[in-house]
Amino acid sequence: MIPFALLALPFASAPGVAVLARRWPRSGPWLAGAVMLACLGLVAAMAPAVFAGDVVRWGRPWIPGVDFALRIDGLALTFGFIVCGIGSLVVLYAGYYLAPADP
Repeated sequence: MIPFALLALPFASAPGVAVLARRWPRSGPWLAGAVMLACLGLVAAMAPAVFAGDVVRWGRPWIPGVDFALRIDGLALTFGFIVCGIGSLVVLYAGYYLAPADP
């Protein structure tokens, strides 16, 4: 279930971040950065299983004969750490770099 949560969390939180950021402009980068750090936490939660040699899998039937599946192995875990870690830094940096009047 963690791979699905990792995939769904940014999409599920985007409307809330957009609404709150419009109301309080300086909170937008912090909220988006918090979502990315939460994703980084989900990636870290899968790390012990992957380090033990397991492959974390999640799947659901989609259409007959085709399943929607996610799997996290060592390479996917490495990219997950890179994407979530750098993503959180970029979002937090952009909040200070862009002008408050610039949406």
